[in-house]
Amino acid sequence: MVYNLSLVYHSGLAIPVGSPLPPEVFPPVVPPVVPPVFPPVVPPVVPPVFPPVAPPVVPPVAPSGI
Repeated sequence: MVYNLSLVYHSGLAIPVGSPLPPEVFPPVVPPVVPPVFPPVVPPVVPPVFPPVAPPVVPPVAPSGI
């Protein structure tokens, strides 16, 4: 939207330069200081080590009929 600046000025929204009204002074807002939150330290989980399982060795079976 395009605002007509003359209407904004005459509507009283714009304060003239020589206005006796002092600007409102706000105290500086200090953000609350939050201590850093450290994540809980979890010890590394070592997976259980299983001994290697050798597959069963099946002796070769000679085909019958030779």
